[in-house]
Amino acid sequence: MADIKMRTKKGFFPLYIACEKGHLETAEILIKNRADTNICNSVGNFPLFVASQNCHIEIVAMLTGKDAEINMRMTDDCSPLYIASQKGYVRQLKS
Repeated sequence: MADIKMRTKKGFFPLYIACEKGHLETAEILIKNRADTNICNSVGNFPLFVASQNCHIEIVAMLTGKDAEINMRMTDDCSPLYIASQKGYVRQLKS
């Protein structure tokens, strides 16, 4: 069985990559198998932020429904809510 907490040399982990690439089903499977929705990579980025940044609205909605922390911030104080407001889908993030 694969290790859902495994990281690449650059600190990326399976849930982060699934959220970055827009792979909803993969992200759901990882979360079902206890992947942490609020874990950060080596630069402080996290799944909800990268999904917001890449306009993967279905993943954003799924993560917020699975207790992803919408108030987490990057090291530059940027939040998923800020990104959503810039890209025009705040409603999906808040629901």
